[in-house]
Amino acid sequence: MEKVSFYSEGHRLVGYLRVPSTAGKKVPGIVCCHGYSGMIELMLKGVAERLTEAGYATLIFYHRGLGESEGPRSRIIPWEQAQDARNAITYLQTRTEVDPDKIGLYGTSLGGCTVAWAGAIDNRAKCIVSTGGIGNCERWLKSLRRYYEWTQFLKDIEEDRINR
Repeated sequence: MEKVSFYSEGHRLVGYLRVPSTAGKKVPGIVCCHGYSGMIELMLKGVAERLTEAGYATLIFYHRGLGESEGPRSRIIPWEQAQDARNAITYLQTRTEVDPDKIGLYGTSLGGCTVAWAGAIDNRAKCIVSTGGIGNCERWLKSLRRYYEWTQFLKDIEEDRINR
């Protein structure tokens, strides 16, 4: 495992690259995106290990503002995370061990949504695996709250819109 970094819209992102031992042969690569928690060690390390054992180079990384990566702290903007995933593809394409025409995306939880979005707008992603992604964010957010908490949450959002 190699600690690596690459840039996404001016932010230095930190990640870990695993490459199978293939005696000089280029291998397919997979960008692995974490969920809302940003805990790559917990959510992605095991997946990356298994994929590498199966012959894939894997890149797990912290999105901007999370973990060791640069950027505004703990700000989660799905569009920005999709851009980070796309820039991770670009980084993998620069690696001599990786076949630049065989790169896929894997994401879990919010990362599942991220890879679906990134893959929809970037044809360099040859496959997309989304596990546990959120299909309906409003329904999900509502399910996390009691009725009175939900109504207060909606009021808080409206107040934030007015005050921006």
